[in-house]
Amino acid sequence: MPQSSAPPTILVVLSDEHQAREVEEHLRAWGYEVLRASGHMRALTLLDDAVVDLALVQAQRTDLEGKEFCRLVRNRIRQDFYPPLWLVFLGAEEERVRVAQEANEADDLLLSPFHWTELRWRVEHGLRHLRTLQQLRDGSRKDTGTGLFSQSGFRSLLREEVNRLARKQDWFSLLALHLSGLETVYRDLGAAWTKWFVVDWGRHLLTRLRDYDKLAEVTPERLCLLAPEVPPQGGVALCRRIRHDFEDYCRKNLPASGGGLHLICQGFSVHIDVPVDGQLQAAEEIMHWAVQPFPRNEDRWRQGRLHAEGFEWREEGR
Repeated sequence: MPQSSAPPTILVVLSDEHQAREVEEHLRAWGYEVLRASGHMRALTLLDDAVVDLALVQAQRTDLEGKEFCRLVRNRIRQDFYPPLWLVFLGAEEERVRVAQEANEADDLLLSPFHWTELRWRVEHGLRHLRTLQQLRDGSRKDTGTGLFSQSGFRSLLREEVNRLARKQDWFSLLALHLSGLETVYRDLGAAWTKWFVVDWGRHLLTRLRDYDKLAEVTPERLCLLAPEVPPQGGVALCRRIRHDFEDYCRKNLPASGGGLHLICQGFSVHIDVPVDGQLQAAEEIMHWAVQPFPRNEDRWRQGRLHAEGFEWREEGR
């Protein structure tokens, strides 16, 4: 079942331990989750492993310049390795000119010493803008009526997940859900009813998944489900659960004349262990599998360019 939405996560990148602790205490008191890093390289590692909504970034150099950190983060967002996040550059009042010149890749600038009320306003302001950016981004990546991602949106999701799970060396499962027999339903019940059925079942399926599972329409008859951190055994169980749920949905919503419709559920699980310079290629390889028939030969794709271990299965029924 869907999980409740978590509060926004703020990343605090400050080398001063006392100041970082004070900032964290205030942010937590305002209801935010907080991650802390005393250096910019450590902050990059945290961003690889967690979804962050806003980062407070020290301008002064630690093991990396603050402006270089912002540039790297912005590039990874453009390449779909990170989801959008709001960057607030933190600098000293006496270095106002230099800090402002180096804040090109940041979204906002805050000079210290600052009042806690100002910090809270900047954070709330940034999160409001981020929500607007996310809505615009999601609108271009998925159908707002159904909640299903488009093929291009699904490609972006794969890049994000390959990058995140490669850092953790974790599993994910990819399921292809093919509605076989739609042509019979179309002939017997008409185009409008058939379209309603497919859309409504997609909406229904989304309510049965976790918040971070993603569902995409890659062809008119084929949905793809991306399930992060699900190993082969969990993927098989998920496939069977979806198939049984589809049978129950059809019994309640499909007229007897649509009895020729059934669900083909096919998928594989991948253990991601790909270096950074191979992640874009890995995501494209997986995307190719998502829109084509899945590989039937385990040895072929286990030894392929993805450098991953996998498991492949097929379940049909209704």
